[in-house]
Formats: sequence, structure tokens, C-alpha cells
Amino acid sequence: MADNAGSANPEHSDGAASRRGSTIVVGIDGSSAAPRALDWAVREGISHGFEVEVVHVWENIPLPSAVFTGAEELRHRSETMLAAQVGAATRGLTDPPLIIELSVKGSAATVLIQRSAAAAMLVLGRSRHHAVMDLFGAVSAGCVRGATCPVVVVPEPVSRDAEDADDTV
Repeated sequence: MADNAGSANPEHSDGAASRRGSTIVVGIDGSSAAPRALDWAVREGISHGFEVEVVHVWENIPLPSAVFTGAEELRHRSETMLAAQVGAATRGLTDPPLIIELSVKGSAATVLIQRSAAAAMLVLGRSRHHAVMDLFGAVSAGCVRGATCPVVVVPEPVSRDAEDADDTV
């Protein structure tokens, strides 16, 4: 199930959310939509008393040595990004939820589906930038199809400049 972030309500009349775990899994990818998804997940965590598991998935794709960095460097960059984004999302909060940061090597959709198997919900961001949207859009679609919990896809806000650019022929 995919919900729009503006109207998402994980509590359903059949009590399905209450039978699930008390963790919100949020996948972040470094895109401009990721902080919005993380902020949304943190607010939901506070509202429902859930912990928030923030997951960044990275792959060690073989590239030419001039561009390639090793797995340890990729993990370090992932952990640094996680810490920065979690810090920004919780800055100023007096009582943030318990937050778990995970940097995982693997396929993003597969890892997020596995991590969210017993979760109350999975939260993802959707970027309007076409290159990121093509990559993360596939991850979002895979998660919506494969997740066993509700999936909330938080859209990136549309700026007036972006609307004008989309109308350009």
C-alpha cells in the first residue's frame, strides 16, 4: 500500500498497524527528498511512540579505478551522511524518538523490504530530479510491490521554478 504523505494515517480501522512492530523504517539515499522523508518518519515516531530505523543502502559497483573507491570508503561516506541527516532531522527536538542508523551494503529495494518486514511502516522519499527519480523511483516501486507493511512515499515539494522547468518545451 502506498500512501501520500499529506494524508497518510498508518492506523487503520482493522487495527493492522497495532499488530505490527513499533518501528518505522526510513530509507534515505542522499537525494533532496531524503530529508523530507526522514523528517516525516521522525514526526510519526514521536506521534506514535515508535523507534525510527534510518537505513542507507550502498553498493560496491566496480568502476574504473579513477572513480572507484573501496567498500570501506563507501561505508564511511554512508555512515557520515546518516549521522548528518539524522542530526539535522532531530536538531531542536526536546524528545526525539529512539533512532537507529544503519549503513548496509546491498540492493536498496531488497534491503529495505527485509528491514521493514516486521515494521509498522516503511517511509521513502521521491525526488523530482529525473536522474535520481529514475534510480530511486525503481527502488520505491520495488518496495511498494514487495513490502509486507504500509509504504509511505513522501514527495519532494514542488517549487515554482521546477513547475516552470517542467512546462518548458
